[in-house]
Amino acid sequence: MTTKESVTVSNSAGSMTTLLISTMNRSQFVERQLRYYANIGFDGQILIGDSSNADHVGRTKKIVEEVADQIQIDYTEYPHLTYAECLQTLLDRVSTKYAAVLPDDDFTVPRGLERSVQFLEENPEYVACQGAAVILTLESGGAYGKVQWLGRYNQRSIEGANATERLIDHLCNYSVTLFALYRVEAWRDMFRDLSSIEDRTFGGELLPCCLSVILGKVKKLDSLYLVR
Repeated sequence: MTTKESVTVSNSAGSMTTLLISTMNRSQFVERQLRYYANIGFDGQILIGDSSNADHVGRTKKIVEEVADQIQIDYTEYPHLTYAECLQTLLDRVSTKYAAVLPDDDFTVPRGLERSVQFLEENPEYVACQGAAVILTLESGGAYGKVQWLGRYNQRSIEGANATERLIDHLCNYSVTLFALYRVEAWRDMFRDLSSIEDRTFGGELLPCCLSVILGKVKKLDSLYLVR
């Protein structure tokens, strides 16, 4: 069985990283996520923006209290905020050099996260780095149960010499770049003026993905980075 020590993110990588989680009425997924990070010994920051109703807020606060002595969590209620507004608010509070935005049902893999930090430290022309990703569904449709299906989730490098080349490449072979590890200043540029856009698909994914490749290169490493 894998030991806790063998999967713990290194102090240098973890301490340079913040995970941003925006959630609404999905406390069971947040609980699963936080227990995972507590179990692997994640030593970075976790910022949670919660727009849930009172029942889910109560459940999430309970699990936050349970694991608060194991991981660094900053939990805040943000009622009535859109997804983009919540992320924009969370980004204003990040103090680390790198950050990853995670849906409340996703997990970053320690080794993949560590390698992404190392790559960005050594390659300043890149704004983001990620690794391979898989996606799965459960028979229950909820946070726990038997795996029903497992497959590859498309992630790739976008490394054109200029913004025009990268944007054309991105739109001709679209993939979601939002789950990579980014330099924090890039995240802030991507979400700076998106809070007024009501369409979540456009304002919360398509536009910031396009902005990400305009800002710089995105690298995919040969290492498992994300489980969706």
